[in-house]
Amino acid sequence: MSPVIERLILQIAYVCLHITAQGKWHAHLAIQSHVNAIDVYLLPANTDYHSDARPERAYSQAVYYHDTPGYDWEKPEQQEARIGAELLAMLADLEPFLGPEGAEVAA
Repeated sequence: MSPVIERLILQIAYVCLHITAQGKWHAHLAIQSHVNAIDVYLLPANTDYHSDARPERAYSQAVYYHDTPGYDWEKPEQQEARIGAELLAMLADLEPFLGPEGAEVAA
């Protein structure tokens, strides 16, 4: 994995921590390194986790960050550019959940 991809994944984790710390949302972050995926979803902070009802996610996205099946035709630099773009898009999607006081965190 390239250092650029690693930094983007760490930045997403950092943003998720700040989203949760603000108290309006719970950011759930899973890094499944065995399948090279990062999965993020957001639930309202007042979610009742003991309820039988499935809470509605405010945001949900997964990105496969290396050797994605079906993309064997890509050259490594093309794959890195595509994955980088997908991770940057995830960061852009998460930024509005930071609120005005946390927007500089995503920068």
